[in-house]
Amino acid sequence: MDEPSYLHLADKTFKKIEDAFRDADHVIVNAAGCGAATCEPLWSAAIDGTTIAAQPAVSGDGEDAVVFVGTSGGTVAAVAATGCGYDICDAPLWQASVGAAVTGAPAVSAGAVVVGTASGQVAAFRLPAG
Repeated sequence: MDEPSYLHLADKTFKKIEDAFRDADHVIVNAAGCGAATCEPLWSAAIDGTTIAAQPAVSGDGEDAVVFVGTSGGTVAAVAATGCGYDICDAPLWQASVGAAVTGAPAVSAGAVVVGTASGQVAAFRLPAG
């Protein structure tokens, strides 16, 4: 009989990755793995104390890559994909309130990040140049 798989993040153990993402705000792991059965996250970020609404969107490459997230608390935030140099990143690059829970993954196109909300609105934010 196969042993169940568990995910270990920040001193907590989760049976399913979905449970980890419900419990944590934003967790980044190395796509190539770490060479062990259990890997620690590269970094994590607490956005507004609520859950991440859907999978994040990533824009850019390398050092310029940015991760965009929307939360059930109505926050849209951008975090450097390379992290902040610490295990936990307390301050996003920017964040904004949309007044209602974000209901899906952010979309990034044409210099803007766009999200839908539980109040039936679509909110778009122009991204800084560069």
